[in-house]
Amino acid sequence: MTPKNIEADLAQLPELGDFKALNARMKYGRAYRQETARQKTLSDPVRIEATCTPPQTGRKEVVVLAAEVVNRRKKMLADLSSEALVIKAAGVELPPCQATITEVDFKAKKIKSQDRALAALAVLARQNKVLTIDMLKAALKLRFKKAVYEMALAIAEKVAA
Repeated sequence: MTPKNIEADLAQLPELGDFKALNARMKYGRAYRQETARQKTLSDPVRIEATCTPPQTGRKEVVVLAAEVVNRRKKMLADLSSEALVIKAAGVELPPCQATITEVDFKAKKIKSQDRALAALAVLARQNKVLTIDMLKAALKLRFKKAVYEMALAIAEKVAA
């Protein structure tokens, strides 16, 4: 690079006034409001009639963690009360905590890792804690079409076996 090359490159750039005009943009807030004004208004969420009675009232703490997350949540686990419920996979080591711990051997029951959250809900339903079997089935039926609903039920039943 030489001073002549630098001068030549600078001479090719637009004037500062042009640069400002070329890069002028609307303020974010105004641009956002204009963009959202063009969008369709969303309809209200579908109202779902309560058809099940929960097994418990009030707040209930339930913790379901993947094995690699346990180390990052040691303090949270240590702070749990004896009223809290932890569902853990067999072989996962937990730090000491006061919570009630339910161990599930997902591998022995041939439950894939992507299905473990559903299986954990099924464990809660089978124990009649937080939700019931009827509540779980109703939620699955609302969420999934027939084929996937039946697969989800099969996963839930594997936990009971």
